[in-house]
Amino acid sequence: MGQFGDEPIKFPRGCDIINRIVRLTDKQPIKLQSRKYNIKILLPYNNLKDPRIYNYLSENSQKIIERYVKYLFNEILHEHIMRNKRDMLIHGSIYNFFEIYEINMDNITPDGLKKKYYRFIKKFKKI
Repeated sequence: MGQFGDEPIKFPRGCDIINRIVRLTDKQPIKLQSRKYNIKILLPYNNLKDPRIYNYLSENSQKIIERYVKYLFNEILHEHIMRNKRDMLIHGSIYNFFEIYEINMDNITPDGLKKKYYRFIKKFKKI
């Protein structure tokens, strides 16, 4: 995906990330300062929190979601690399991952992800 533009992000209904976002949404503050960046996310209707009213994420909530997305990204990447280790080199597996998920390499480098993967494996072996 890389850059979002004006198109809203849509996650599958019942997806864990949607549940987390909905739990963190709140009513929009009356005196809201304009923000430099906005990402639109389609929220399914929820009986407990109507997305027409509860559609605001505080700065703290945004950081929680950001950390969770990074965690998921790394978890999926590491699983992909481990699953494909026999068939391709780690570098190739990372490029394959980028291709599958249509990730733009402008803001992220395969070498950085490879180093992160090695740190993960090193930590994992200590357990």
